[in-house]
Amino acid sequence: MRTPLGNALARAGLLAATLIATGAHAADAPAAPTPAAAPAKRPKICLALSGGGARGAAHIGVLKVLEQYRVPIDCIAGTSMGSLVGAAYATGMTVAEMDEITGAITTELLFKENPPREELSMERKADDYTLLFGPEIGLVDKKFKFPKGVVTGVQLETVLRKLSKVKGYQRFDNLAIPFRAVATDLVTGKAVVFKEGELANVMRASMSVPGAVAPAEFGGMILVDGMLTENLPVQVAARWGPM
Repeated sequence: MRTPLGNALARAGLLAATLIATGAHAADAPAAPTPAAAPAKRPKICLALSGGGARGAAHIGVLKVLEQYRVPIDCIAGTSMGSLVGAAYATGMTVAEMDEITGAITTELLFKENPPREELSMERKADDYTLLFGPEIGLVDKKFKFPKGVVTGVQLETVLRKLSKVKGYQRFDNLAIPFRAVATDLVTGKAVVFKEGELANVMRASMSVPGAVAPAEFGGMILVDGMLTENLPVQVAARWGPM
């Protein structure tokens, strides 16, 4: 039989045990997790491909190495041959496919002047009845006139269409890889950066070497090879791509 004092001590012991157990449970409880650090945002990588006929194969070699090391490409800016390779890759063409097609392309194939007649516009068909070379340069009937060049570029466009996985008018930001091509306005002498259009026409404008390929006409502009203003389009890539 417990005395009042014994009962008080028992109650005190039970309270102490409860506090100790509670403390032990609290000590065993895991600490609240700290918020995980946000993963570092990687910089965007924009590939700038320069002009220069022989560099086309080199550009494909660069793409091979980037794929080998799994370097992501977020956007591409290209001039002349760089626009050809860049546009093909931006539309989803593989490096192996580009190797196969470019390996079959010869200077004769690119610049022969007997493409299928159905490929010609009415204006181009009318050119059949004029001289290939025009002596006039400057203002004629309030319009600028320039010598056409050695070839019209129609066959060139026909070949370039094989290097695009997409057909018709495109907004280049909607391609598999966003893309820009650079040409030169022959009247103003300024660079023209394409962000939309029909890819074969845009590639042809970007690589229309003055005196060799007839200038391309876009929106009232007379366009020739982009190498004259921005052969390595680093500034285009810097202004547009990484932001």
